[in-house]
Amino acid sequence: MAEYYQKYFHEEDYQPKIIDMYSGDVLENCDLTELSPYRAKMRNGWLGHLIEEQYKDEIIEKRSNALIPEAEAKKLVDEIRHNVEKRMTLFDYKKLKDLKFSLHLTDVEENNFYDIAFRDRKVDVSRAEKPHNDDLLTLDLSSKVLRYSIGSDWGADVIAVGYGAEVKISDKKAAEVDMERVCMNLLACYPTHWDVNKTPLRTLKFLLLNPPRFTTSIRKLKKFTLESDNYDRKTWLLKDAKEIRKRYKLPELEAAFQPPR
Repeated sequence: MAEYYQKYFHEEDYQPKIIDMYSGDVLENCDLTELSPYRAKMRNGWLGHLIEEQYKDEIIEKRSNALIPEAEAKKLVDEIRHNVEKRMTLFDYKKLKDLKFSLHLTDVEENNFYDIAFRDRKVDVSRAEKPHNDDLLTLDLSSKVLRYSIGSDWGADVIAVGYGAEVKISDKKAAEVDMERVCMNLLACYPTHWDVNKTPLRTLKFLLLNPPRFTTSIRKLKKFTLESDNYDRKTWLLKDAKEIRKRYKLPELEAAFQPPR
């Protein structure tokens, strides 16, 4: 990292101390004690050869693509509808009435596209072999990721922050008006007005025990309005790599800073 910084971002009047650390190292008063077991396993400065070893089970699971039973696939229709019905109270219905998007569940064998639409202020969830032509976007994910997102307090981070889903935007207008973030919001699991009315004691308990978490999650997953100087969501979603590098003055990495092939 230090070498990378010196190569591309060096400034004469500003010399930050950059320390490369690995799991197990100790940093105290800017002094590094190299205790990480990974240091002895490095090859040409990289640890990529350990991926197959350390994530063997996860890789096998991913490659096996085990399918869920059809009975479980059917249950997902009601689970999705129930969650979206709660989450839609966070939005003005005018923003939802023309919204249509699909979930492509990779571990469902047949009719694995779950189409979500809004009609007469109600949620319609149906299954099909392929997405509808008028869907604004499709989210590719497994049923395991979906259930984690709608069933866990912090579960939506696996979609909104992590790599649990791949967003395929079929209409650029969706990104221009924030609709992909609305779709991800509808698959979250945080207390809403629906919860307050239906289960007030349970919601109150959540707020009392987790006030920082609640306010942070609502700010992050309900609003999605803060954009930093180095992040404009439309640029990252709609532009190619060359345009993004030019806008943010990012270098095209030389071979020396890329993992060995």
